[in-house]
Amino acid sequence: MTTPFDTSNTLGKAQRLKSRKQIDALFAGGKSFFVHPVKVVYHLRKNNTPHNHELSDQSSTPNQTSDIPHPTSHIPHPTSDIPHQTSDIRHQTSDIRHPTSDIPHPTSHIPHPTSHIRHPTSDIPHQTSHIRHLTSHIGHPTSDILKFGVSASKRHFKKATHRNRIKRLLREAFRTQKQALAHALQQQACTLDVFFIYTHNTLPQFNALQATVATCLERLTKAVQKPRV
Repeated sequence: MTTPFDTSNTLGKAQRLKSRKQIDALFAGGKSFFVHPVKVVYHLRKNNTPHNHELSDQSSTPNQTSDIPHPTSHIPHPTSDIPHQTSDIRHQTSDIRHPTSDIPHPTSHIPHPTSHIRHPTSDIPHQTSHIRHLTSHIGHPTSDILKFGVSASKRHFKKATHRNRIKRLLREAFRTQKQALAHALQQQACTLDVFFIYTHNTLPQFNALQATVATCLERLTKAVQKPRV
């Protein structure tokens, strides 16, 4: 049974592909295509879980070495017969009390002047802490099935502000049009890692880049829906 389809156009940190290990695996074993001026590298996986009977067979296999005793199990420890004299010494000295232990402190019966004053906010429950605790366990419905990354060529764009602008435009175009792809992944029970690389040497306009990203997402959706042998 698939999870409910999320209709919100969000692209949180959980959906961003930032792990160096995942990115290296994507470029090593993924497929790619080109829609000017964007190169798309993607890796599509089918969610497969082990069957219950396989796990039960593994758990029911007896351990053949469990009946073999350890070769040194019958040899007693060389110091097992030596009494622990130090324990008796501690027991004898535990009854000796300090000579001033019975003298009460002169100010021990005087209460602190502000001990009966409660903090004005002590009765107010910290609801925000419970809210954070509850929301920390709520994952995004598409964070596990779709991860997305972007890049811009440092050779073409020397300034980091230009590269960051291109990546923001790519993320925005992807965020507003990814719903059909996420829905196809949920229906097919697949996960997808995808990376968009901007290859042109001029700053793009958002409308043109949005159309390019739409074409890329259509091809990815078809690849997800394509029957696999």
